[in-house]
Order: sequence, then structure tokens, then C-alpha cells
Amino acid sequence: MKLADAIDGGLRFLLSRQDADGAWRDFPMPPGLACCWTTAYVLSRVREAAAIAACDARAALDDGVAHLRRHARADGWGFNLDCPPDADSTAHALMALPCPEAKHAAALARFFLPEGGARTYLWPPSGHPWSGPHADVTATALRALRAWLRDDHALLRAGLAWRSAQDAAFWWTTPRYLELEKVRLGLTPAPSSAGPTSAFEAALALECALLTGAEAPFEALIGRQLSDGSWEGAATLRLPGVNGAKTRLYADQERLFTTATVLSALTRLRTRSLVSASGGPG
Repeated sequence: MKLADAIDGGLRFLLSRQDADGAWRDFPMPPGLACCWTTAYVLSRVREAAAIAACDARAALDDGVAHLRRHARADGWGFNLDCPPDADSTAHALMALPCPEAKHAAALARFFLPEGGARTYLWPPSGHPWSGPHADVTATALRALRAWLRDDHALLRAGLAWRSAQDAAFWWTTPRYLELEKVRLGLTPAPSSAGPTSAFEAALALECALLTGAEAPFEALIGRQLSDGSWEGAATLRLPGVNGAKTRLYADQERLFTTATVLSALTRLRTRSLVSASGGPG
């Protein structure tokens, strides 16, 4: 299968799985299906792919943006409509919306602690397993705030200094999520020694390689595409236990998060190929 065909198939799959209210829902977990978080994540990647794909995604993009705007709260966005706002969902929404509001950037900044890291939620008391700063959330929040703050802003400097020393994700089982986020921030991650075991990991590794100029084989990843245009999800999202409960792992059963992640990597690869073919930079 050609790269352009794989991108078109993945994009069409995501467009076909958008709900009537404009949301993309996935990850069945105790709080319910993820809604605003997954919508923001998928929306960004649909927009990127639609810029180079054959199918028209304008209506889906408009509906996704409308969903996020309709469910915005003064203090940000949450995992779904029943959960309190969190830093990760708010950061992804800020990056997904074409014209985000400054009040939501200010709300995201409130998740940062004095040492430089960002906590996921504001509600857990000190000592709660979820009350500390989380490296994976911090990286995404820093990327979102870079559009609002000067590079020499104290929050960015403290966050990058804290983030550069962290190598363990809180919410993700794979280290490759953090590797890619570090590269996106201009930091140098410690490379993973183990090969990717899922399409999600392979996509993260591919995009990281593309951003760093490393060898970026992609044929095996395209070969894993299913007949409906999606890629199989995997149990990569961690729900750390509280009050003695065991940590549980969850997969994106609707295959939206994994497919969006693969689509992001393939879109970057295709864009680089188009630029090279036209004689442009890169």
C-alpha cells in the first residue's frame, strides 16, 4: 500500500467514527468514555492529515471545534464531561482550537507547581498518588503554553528544567510517549532499547525519528493497517491505583487514539516527502 493511501484510509476511518455531537470518544474506563481529551487529540491530527489528503474533512473539523468550545469551562477541559478539568485535556484542547482563549491558557498555567512540573489534577490533596507533578502531562502542557509565553518566561524555564530530568511517564506504559514529547520540546531523550510492540509505539518511534533525522522505516507500520483504515489499539494507558487498588491498563477499544497517532507520524513523513520532491527545504 502507498503512503498516501494509508493516510487517506486512516483519515476516512476517523471521520467515520466521529459522533453526531462532534466528539471522538474512546478508552472505556471507570469515569466513562474519554470525550474532550480524545476529541482534542484526534482533532489536531485530523487537521494535519486533511491538509495533504484527498478527502474533505472541513465539516468534521468544524464539528470537533464546536464540541470543544461548547464544553469549555472557565478552568479548562476534562477527560469527559463528568470529570473535573485536567492539565492534559486542557493542553490538547488549546492546541486543537484555531482561536483558543487566553483564560484557558491561564487556567493551564495554574497546574504547574513551584518546582517546575505540572500536576494532572488540582483536586488531590498532598500525599495522594495523583497529587505530584507528572512528566508526560508537563511536557504536553509546556508545548501548549509556548504559544502564549515568551521563551524566557519563568514558568517555561522552570518547566523545561524539571522536565529534562524526568524519564518516567505516569499515565503511559510506553517510554516512547515521553521520548516524542521531549523531542518536540527540543530536549534530547534517552532512546528506548526495546523495539515497539504495538502500532501506537511504532508510530511514536517513527515520528521521533523523523523529528531527529534518524532512520525512519515505515513499511511495517503501514502493513499493520486494518481493512477499515484503522490500526489496532493496545493497553497503553495506565490508571494508577489509589487506596490500595492495583494499577489497571486500558486500550483504546475504538482504535481512535492509536489510529490518530499513526496518522500523525505518516502525515509528517508524507509532508517531508512532498517538500523534498518540490525542492523545498528539508
